[in-house]
Amino acid sequence: TLRGINIWVKNNPSSSLHRLAFACLRLAASMLALLGRKLTRNVRLVKSLHTLSLQYLIFPNEHIRVASANLISTIPLTGIEHTMPTDSWNNMISDAVCGLIFLFKRVTPSKKDIGSIHELSFADKNFSQTMHQCVEQLALVNCQHERAMAFCRHVNGLVGLTIALFRREGFVSSSRVQLSGTTFALRQSLKLVEFMIAFPRMAEKVSHGTKKSLRHEPIENGLLSSNSMVWTVRDSIKVDG
Repeated sequence: TLRGINIWVKNNPSSSLHRLAFACLRLAASMLALLGRKLTRNVRLVKSLHTLSLQYLIFPNEHIRVASANLISTIPLTGIEHTMPTDSWNNMISDAVCGLIFLFKRVTPSKKDIGSIHELSFADKNFSQTMHQCVEQLALVNCQHERAMAFCRHVNGLVGLTIALFRREGFVSSSRVQLSGTTFALRQSLKLVEFMIAFPRMAEKVSHGTKKSLRHEPIENGLLSSNSMVWTVRDSIKVDG
C-alpha cells in the first residue's frame, strides 16, 4: 500500500492520499513495535518497510516525514538478520549523522570542518544509496527556489529521524527491549550542530564574497546559489540545528 501511494502521489498529489500514507506509516510502526523480534525471520518485509520509509523521509508533507522517522526508529526492535537492537540503533544514528554531513558537503560545501565525505562510512548500503539519489534528484531540479526547498526537506527529514531515534519512539510500547552499550559520535555531531546553527552567518559570508552577477548561480562544487542559501535555506537549517 505504501509503495502504491508513493507512486500515486507523484502523479496526483492530494490531501486524502497524504492522510492515507500517514495512517499506513503509523500502522506499520505500531506493527513493528508490537511484534518486535517475532519478525526476525521476515527480513524481506522489514527491509521493504525500511526502504519505503526512507523515501517518505523526504516527503513534502511534514507529518508524513515525522511518521516515517518514527517507523524507522522501530526497526531495531525486530532484530532482523540476528542483529541486536543496540547494534541496529548505533548503525542508524550513525547513518543519520553521516547523511546530514553528506548533504551539506555536496549541496552547500564550506570551509567549516564538519568532516570529509571520504571519511564518511555508512553502515547501511541502502541508506547510502538513498543519500546519493537525493543529491542526484536535487541536481535535476532547475528552479533554485524549488531545489532549496527540497534540500530543506531532506535535512528536516534526517533531523527528524535523529530525534526519533534518540527518543526511542518505538521502544515506548516495548518495555522488554532495552538499549545497552550504545555508541554515538558526539564530537562529530556537535560540530554538525554548531555548523547548522551558524549556517545563516556562513550563508551571508558566502553571499558577500560572491559577485552580484553570480549570486543566482550555484556556488563552487555545490548545488545552491548564494541567494538561495541566504533567502530560502538559512533560517530552516538553523531551526533544525
